[in-house]
Amino acid sequence: MQKTVDYKVRAATLEDVIDLVLLGKTALKGGGHSRLGWNSAKAFEFYSHCVNDESFFIECLVSEDEGVVGFLTGFTAASFFSHALQATEITWFVLPEHRKSVKSIELLKHFETWAADKGAVNINMGSLECAQPEKLAKLYKSRGYSPSEHTFVKELT
Repeated sequence: MQKTVDYKVRAATLEDVIDLVLLGKTALKGGGHSRLGWNSAKAFEFYSHCVNDESFFIECLVSEDEGVVGFLTGFTAASFFSHALQATEITWFVLPEHRKSVKSIELLKHFETWAADKGAVNINMGSLECAQPEKLAKLYKSRGYSPSEHTFVKELT
């Protein structure tokens, strides 16, 4: 009989930063932005900053057996054309073998609650073209999100 995985969702701590760096690198490989390169020291600095800055949201999905298996990072900032505060997701990544957990959606729910508590009037969530965007769009729509814009990337030589 297969063992049921026990997951927790919790705020990331400085002790999680190395795991976040490793997962971030994995997310980059599957995300279609590999041309940007990877710098572990820079990623370590970024995630350390997120853990300590109240304008950033960073929570982990933790498996009892495997440790940190996913995370969501976001921030709040005022719009450039008004004083309205908005929340923006930077990275939402869960290892593929843990994505079917209901707890992985809890990361999104916590981000929504955090954003509302910060006074944000909306949340911007992304969807990578290489990561089943139709499936993610269905999830977002089921939670009340609607499409806003599409981003196009041109690699420069």
